[in-house]
Amino acid sequence: HPYIYKITFATANESSALVIRPFSEKGTLKDLIYKAKPKDPYLKKYCNPKKIQGLELQQIKTYGRQILEVFFCF
Repeated sequence: HPYIYKITFATANESSALVIRPFSEKGTLKDLIYKAKPKDPYLKKYCNPKKIQGLELQQIKTYGRQILEVFFCF
């Protein structure tokens, strides 16, 4: 589906899972919500709850529609 990145590699066992996808220069949806730069370290990006801003209403509508389109295609 055009809204989902292709998975390069995936594996799982009883206690964990690993999924590898191509790097996105624009970052992930989580990066957008946290106003984080994609290449910053994980702790710097996501462990400061004061930076969480959320999304604008139009962004919520757009991403919500895209998620529903993916969901109903399968």
